[in-house]
Amino acid sequence: MSETVPGPGALLDFREGEGVLSGVVLREEKGKIVVVTPAGATERITASRIAQIAAESGRGPSDPAEGAKRAEAHARLAEALARDVELEPLWELLLPEGGGRSLGDMARIALGRDDGTARGAVLRALLAERLWFQRKDDLWAPRTREAVESMRLQRAREEARAGARLRFVDRARQALRGSGGPAEPPADADEKALLDSVIALAVHGGAVPAAKGAQRLVSEIGATGITPEEAAFSLVRALGVFERDENLLILRHEISTGFPQAVIEAAESLASGTAAPSVGESRVDLTGLDIFTIDDSATLDLDDALSVEPQADGALRVGVHIADPAAVIAMGSAVDLDAAARGTSHYLPERRIPMLPPVLSEDICSLKPGEIRRALSVFCTVTADGTLMDTELVLSLVRSRRRWTYAEADEVLARTAGGPAHDPLALLARAAVALERARLAAGATPIAAPEVEVAPGENGELRLVRVDQERPARRLVAEMMVLAGRTVAERAIAERVPVLFRRQASPDEPVVPPPLVPYDPVAVRKARRAMRRSDVSPLPGPHAALGLAAYAQATSPLRRYQDLVTHRQLRALVAGAPPPYSVEDLQRIAAAYEERERASRLAERGSRDYWLLKWIEAGVAAAAPGRCVVDGIVTSAEARRTDVELSETLLAANVAARPGHAPGQALRLEVERVSARAGVLNLREEP
Repeated sequence: MSETVPGPGALLDFREGEGVLSGVVLREEKGKIVVVTPAGATERITASRIAQIAAESGRGPSDPAEGAKRAEAHARLAEALARDVELEPLWELLLPEGGGRSLGDMARIALGRDDGTARGAVLRALLAERLWFQRKDDLWAPRTREAVESMRLQRAREEARAGARLRFVDRARQALRGSGGPAEPPADADEKALLDSVIALAVHGGAVPAAKGAQRLVSEIGATGITPEEAAFSLVRALGVFERDENLLILRHEISTGFPQAVIEAAESLASGTAAPSVGESRVDLTGLDIFTIDDSATLDLDDALSVEPQADGALRVGVHIADPAAVIAMGSAVDLDAAARGTSHYLPERRIPMLPPVLSEDICSLKPGEIRRALSVFCTVTADGTLMDTELVLSLVRSRRRWTYAEADEVLARTAGGPAHDPLALLARAAVALERARLAAGATPIAAPEVEVAPGENGELRLVRVDQERPARRLVAEMMVLAGRTVAERAIAERVPVLFRRQASPDEPVVPPPLVPYDPVAVRKARRAMRRSDVSPLPGPHAALGLAAYAQATSPLRRYQDLVTHRQLRALVAGAPPPYSVEDLQRIAAAYEERERASRLAERGSRDYWLLKWIEAGVAAAAPGRCVVDGIVTSAEARRTDVELSETLLAANVAARPGHAPGQALRLEVERVSARAGVLNLREEP
């Protein structure tokens, strides 16, 4: 429309959003046109918004009330006439000619007249149905047939999505009410997309692009929760997709819970071909050696065993015998590639997700008592003061004589404490103490703290298990694993064979190791925060916490892919063959492994915290009258917040700061609100 400003009293139609309004000009004011609408409201518009002038007026300024009546009458007549405008025949007529037409031309062709009412009618029809024509400035041009067909398809898709949304909302509301019978799967792709958006919100929270849309959908349906994620979870559970205690961390970190059929078949084939390893292989036969394992009672993948032989000079020849899956799993095979993608096994309170198929990790490669197994044996001669006299790496055949649990080993060590050290466990404990003292003298900073594991039962009951790392059997095993890693690293450096080293730079300031007994959460927190993070690299470097010049993890090849890679390098070293991995290969493996290790750490920690919060929820439910009190120790006191560690669960939490709070102070804390699913624990100090 021309930007000529109509005078007062002019009747016009102007664009308002996607539609049109009628108005009568009252005056011009500061470059804007003041009009009165049929509703009696005044609006200030620019000349560019005028779609058509229905009637000029030379009568001077218009009375607002009279103008509103004129605008209303015009709008009523134009809207009624618009019903007579048939756009499709008009489009078919004008399409061959192409080009744009004015509203006056369109009115003459469609209605046989060109006046303000006719132009207003055509304008309203065009704006109500935009399928056939498009506006170009003040002209209207027919769309191409391709454009019309594309718009029709788009509208059909939008209508289908709208219908799917209505169906999904209705079905979801019924599911939340518990009506309508078992939840049905999505009826089509549109419903599935809606369900997927809600699942993504439950799993990832606001981090997903469609989070806002999913939150609106969840709110429309009526699902509630402390957080949007919890509300989404309640909805997905009502729809039958999630179980009550669904572990969303598995989905969040993309942890594979099952094995592809091709990997299962390949593993079974490997197992069937290696069930009875021959003593005639190029391996040292150690089946006559007194070898045994020490593990948790629930452990199935036994990947390390121990032996000890007293020497005439009082030294001890310690053996760490490590399962050798590298002898079975070829590089680049289906099983190997799948293990590389997984990176590690995952140990969650409610389930274990192995890196290797169980037929390998729990059977044919596991150092099960009484079974002959391939192994990589690391021998070290340890003197009474913890000095290593000589070391040896051999490919071996071993047969474990028995399996000790940590609890059983602790009982034996308790019986033999203070007496003659003839029992193998007592001899190993003596070597472990000497080795640990030597590392402490070299600057090691052990930070051993208890852990609390929560065991979900089949009937919903929960059991807390406190794991004390300072117990003799655990300290013994830990020291033997450090010894093996140290030996492997030193041998690899001496032979110039690249392996994956675990490194940790020294802290900026000296760290005092916290006492093992009694447990001091304040000292442990302070020490942990002072230590730097470790990393994995093919370049050797010191490990500050262990007090070693070099260290390589190699004792868990059934559970960690980096250990399996190291085994392949060591097997080549022992055999005098070139290492299968270059430094560049190891750098790529290290980067991928650290990412998977991080995901595993977050999943395991988050899963444990979920079940510990469930345990607190159960305590709240059982308390009378709903009042649950827990004990905690202040680990940090700041002006605005006091951090605490709960004594029974070892969960980290915080409470409102109070004057007098100090690290090490014991507090009695009342649980105000707890939600395992939302990850919420609100506490307040008892008065």
